[in-house]
Amino acid sequence: MTEPQGQENGEVPDATPTSSPQEPATEPVSESQPPSDPAPPAPPVPPQQQAVPQVGSTGPHGPTGKVRGPVAVWLLAIVTIGIYGLVWYYKINKELARYHPSIRVNPTLAMLSLFVPIVAWVSVYNTGSRVAQAQRLAGNPAPVSPGIGLLLWFVFSTYPIYYQAGLNSVWTAR
Repeated sequence: MTEPQGQENGEVPDATPTSSPQEPATEPVSESQPPSDPAPPAPPVPPQQQAVPQVGSTGPHGPTGKVRGPVAVWLLAIVTIGIYGLVWYYKINKELARYHPSIRVNPTLAMLSLFVPIVAWVSVYNTGSRVAQAQRLAGNPAPVSPGIGLLLWFVFSTYPIYYQAGLNSVWTAR
C-alpha cells in the first residue's frame, strides 16, 4: 500500500474516508487541538445559595408566596391611592392560607374588613399573627410582632413594609 500524498514530510493525511471498507475513517487532527479523547464528566452544579422560590413552588410546609420588595409594596399602595394595598393584602392572606393548613383565613373577608375602621385594626393585627405563625413554621427565630404591625398602621400606614419583609423571610426559608 502506498502512503497518501503529503505524509512523507510529516504532514497530517487528508481526512476524507478511503474507499476500502477495512480501514475506518479517521478524523483530522489539527495541531491546536489535542486528539479527541472522551470528555471528562462535567462537575455537578451546586445549588444556588440565594435561590428565590417561584410563586406556587412548594416550601417546607406548602406552597410559597411571591417575594416582593417591602418598600415597593408600600409605595405602590400610595401611588395607586390604596388599590394595590388592597390587592396586596388579599394576596398575602391567600398565600398564607395555602402555606399551611393551620393558618386559617378567608382572604376576601380579610381584605373587605379594611373598609370598617375598628374591624380593620383587628384584621391587621390578625394578619400579623398569621405572618408570625408562618415564620415560626419556617423556623424563623424572630417573627414579626402583630402589635408592632398595628402601631405601624398609624405611622403613615407602613405596616406593609414590616409584614412583607417578614413574609419574604418565610418564602426564602429552606
